[in-house]
Amino acid sequence: MKKLVAMVAAVGLIGAAHADSCASSFSGFIAGAQVGGTSATSNYEVTNIGLPAAGNGSNLKTTPSGQSFLGGIFAGYGMGVGSCAYVGAEAYGNLANNSVTIAEVKSANTVGNFKATNDSNFGAKVRFGYTVSPQAMIFVGLGVEYASWKFKSENSGGGAAFNGTLSKAKTSWNFAPSLGAEMFLTKNLFTRIEGTYVVGTSAKFPDNNQPGLGKDDKVTLNQRRLAIGLGYKF
Repeated sequence: MKKLVAMVAAVGLIGAAHADSCASSFSGFIAGAQVGGTSATSNYEVTNIGLPAAGNGSNLKTTPSGQSFLGGIFAGYGMGVGSCAYVGAEAYGNLANNSVTIAEVKSANTVGNFKATNDSNFGAKVRFGYTVSPQAMIFVGLGVEYASWKFKSENSGGGAAFNGTLSKAKTSWNFAPSLGAEMFLTKNLFTRIEGTYVVGTSAKFPDNNQPGLGKDDKVTLNQRRLAIGLGYKF
């Protein structure tokens, strides 16, 4: 009987220690909103450009970028594991106004530009955290993100072969790792800062006579994002 009482007491002490652990304060459902900025960088490669302004058969590599503000929401669930570890899952969505001028051609006879635009993204991720105190945690996120980019070439002048508009939409799921930190302001209200890198969306274009586009064109867009959020743990 004494051994049984001692065992029950030990289990009770372990449970109490877990209840008072750093990680337990972060356990539960969460929801919130975030704002921040994003930078989209394009790796653009084109070969055999057939335009007088660029030179027949020439090649071009550029890495232009564009910046935008964003706003979004997030929601998820997480729980403490052991005394300091945390694991959870989260879904999110952001609205933004991403616009990157990938290539621009200007001459006496030709004016044109080639742009990529995007206005939203949605994603889900698994979060692994380490609580440095009952009020603060650092975490790593491993996620996938869905986005739809529109690539558009507009031009005028240079003859009928160069007039008109070429558009192409590309949707894809991309790997989106992140690194961040959270801190409670009250018992349930917390703030976070998070940086995310979205591995590129790629698109290829067929042979055409559009300014800025040659015989073989490939665009890859990568995003870097920094957001500050305010959330509530239920």
